[in-house]
Amino acid sequence: MKSNRIKIFDISKALAIIMVVYGHCSNMSNFVYLIHVPIFFIVSGYFFKEKFATNINNLFDFIKHNFIKLLCTYFAFQLIFIFLHNWFIDINLYKAAETNISYSKSIVPYYNTLTDFIKALLLHVEPLIQPIWFLYVLFFVSVIFALVSTFVSKIMHNTELTRLIIVLLFLLLGYHCYEYQFNIAYIGTIFSSISAYYVGFLFAKYVKIEDIDFYIFLFSFVLLIGFDIYLLKSISIANNFYYNPLLLLLLLLLGFVFITYIAKTIEKIKPLSVLFSYIGQNTIVILLFHLCAFKFVNIIKIQMLHLSPELLYQRYIGNDIFSTIIYVIAGVSLPLLANVVYIEAKSILRLKNGAI
Repeated sequence: MKSNRIKIFDISKALAIIMVVYGHCSNMSNFVYLIHVPIFFIVSGYFFKEKFATNINNLFDFIKHNFIKLLCTYFAFQLIFIFLHNWFIDINLYKAAETNISYSKSIVPYYNTLTDFIKALLLHVEPLIQPIWFLYVLFFVSVIFALVSTFVSKIMHNTELTRLIIVLLFLLLGYHCYEYQFNIAYIGTIFSSISAYYVGFLFAKYVKIEDIDFYIFLFSFVLLIGFDIYLLKSISIANNFYYNPLLLLLLLLLGFVFITYIAKTIEKIKPLSVLFSYIGQNTIVILLFHLCAFKFVNIIKIQMLHLSPELLYQRYIGNDIFSTIIYVIAGVSLPLLANVVYIEAKSILRLKNGAI
């Protein structure tokens, strides 16, 4: 049952990343915004174990693991794409006026001071890898939650109640950041997303996945559709944009139930289960490179339809249903294909080095 549960969450992540890719190549409705990114925080929280917070050594190992996996990945790709920034402008992948770094004729972006470089690295995500803000935020969310859990396990008697109160305080802090439009270095997003992480943790602790049946799914679906229709403002956890913290908590719960039931259904259909599990196990690759895949589609469309090369800088060209399907397929499949080629190349090089 444990392996089935892991597969269900791999499928949940696959559904979520497909919605992320879809959202980046279409004018999507609130419905997708209500679900896609929060699922990743919830699933991450689901696999948080209290043993990570039992002692300082375990806590340090947890932070070290997440630092290497999340934060090092984030900064490595930020540095690479910052280095390539001006070249991307030269070949029209970026439009100078729409980027966060001043354009100069030098190949590498020039910074007057070290402070300017640090700002570019910390406060602005490069356009072609903009979705990796998630890795940065998830690192701080997981570390804060681990620190909170360590604190309450050592100091407090009623661990869960104390943890709940602290998480709600962070949510209120996040909401105040939204009210004052303060989200420098994603600080508001981090505070608000801790609640999503905690929702996953609570589900793992108190709810059996098999208890999520069709009627619960239908109830969550109807409510999500209702919120999609009647919400006057969009909701975006990336921009820390929501206007009621209690509503955000409700939407987190509904979205998780909705996606989990669909994942349970897919898990029973073997060919789909294998495909979606594979996608779910490689969501970071898709997150990193689906916008690059969009540029590949742009090049093909420009060549085939004899469009102006100036359109290359756009995230996507065309908003019809056929174009959206092409971008979604490319945004998911091309990063996966590139990853397979990379793994195979590494394997071949390793064998050659071994032969030598």
